[in-house]
Amino acid sequence: MGDQRKYLRTPLNARVSIMHASLGTIELTTADISDGGLFVQAVGCPRLAVGDEARVQVCGIEDAPVLRAVVVRLTTEGAGLRFLDDTEAP
Repeated sequence: MGDQRKYLRTPLNARVSIMHASLGTIELTTADISDGGLFVQAVGCPRLAVGDEARVQVCGIEDAPVLRAVVVRLTTEGAGLRFLDDTEAP
């Protein structure tokens, strides 16, 4: 059936801060990013769950925006997060 993603994914190896209500702030590395979200490498990371809302910010970039996101997929390698706009519920 093939990949039916809405947005083209671009490989990206960058450090991001994930701000989570119960986990606090954790730093993870991205595997890829698109206009709709990103995949973070989270082997051995604290327990994220599908449906968790978080805020994401790229590390090391002055004034990088903080984006709302929701966890939509978990694998043994990490977590897929979909970006939310300011009016969207998770």
